[in-house]
Amino acid sequence: MTSDEIQQYLERSFAIDCPRMVLRQNVESDTRVYEGPGSIYQNNEGELLFKLYSTNRSHWDSMRNTNSARRRFGKPPEMGAVLMMVSNIV
Repeated sequence: MTSDEIQQYLERSFAIDCPRMVLRQNVESDTRVYEGPGSIYQNNEGELLFKLYSTNRSHWDSMRNTNSARRRFGKPPEMGAVLMMVSNIV
């Protein structure tokens, strides 16, 4: 990290755009991998969060058909919708 990024982190204003991010399910079989551009940023409480825009169409189509996605959106979500934001990045 640069000294500017460290200062932003200390001020709870850290944000970085990522041209490519990979989110990989931690299981041995039938692993799902989501990848695409996104960002890592910090909220007012100091937690690091990330946002990922998956560009893998096959995983998106399988996500659209899950019951949890239907409950959250009331219908299958559209391509490009933010599905989740995760805190406590390690």
